[in-house]
Amino acid sequence: MFNYKVGPEGPVGRGLHPGVDVPDGGSGRAVRHRRMREMPRSPTTEWGRIMAAKKPAYLVASSFMPEGHASLDAYGRAVHPLLDKYGGELLVAGSSGQFIDHYEGDWNEGARFTLFRFPTMEALHAFWHSPDYQSVKHLRTDVTPPNFTFAVEGFDAAEWADQNPGHAYNRE
Repeated sequence: MFNYKVGPEGPVGRGLHPGVDVPDGGSGRAVRHRRMREMPRSPTTEWGRIMAAKKPAYLVASSFMPEGHASLDAYGRAVHPLLDKYGGELLVAGSSGQFIDHYEGDWNEGARFTLFRFPTMEALHAFWHSPDYQSVKHLRTDVTPPNFTFAVEGFDAAEWADQNPGHAYNRE
C-alpha cells in the first residue's frame, strides 16, 4: 500500500493528479489508497480517461556549456514566462559546473543536461512550436550550442502493468 496526502487540489503522490476524486479520499487528510494498478485504467472508464489525459511529457536537452560562456540571463527572463504559460517546469538545470556521473554510452565532453516536465505532450509541443518560443530560442543556442534536444512521453507504470499483466514488472 502507498500513502498519499490529499490536499485542496486533490490527491498528491505517485500516479495521482490534482483535481481527481479518489474512491476513498477526503480533502486535507492523509489516506491509504489501493495500488494504482488495481484501479480501473481502461480509457472507457472515467478514471482511465483522466489518467490518459494527464500523462506528463519531458523535454530533454543537452548543450555545450564551456567554462566562461556568455550569460543565459536574457534567455531565462524570456523563457520562464513561456514555461509558466504552457505548464512547463524546470527539473534539472544544466550549468558549466554541473556534475554528471556518466555510466554508459557516448557523452560528448563539455555537454550539460537540462530537463523540463510538461503536463502533456500537447502542452510541450505547443510551447516548443509557439512563435513566442521560436523567437527567443536563439538566446540559448547562440550562447550554448545544442548537443541534442528531444521530447518523450512519461511512463505510466500502472497503465503499462494493466496492458502487460503477465510481465515480471507486475509483482505483489
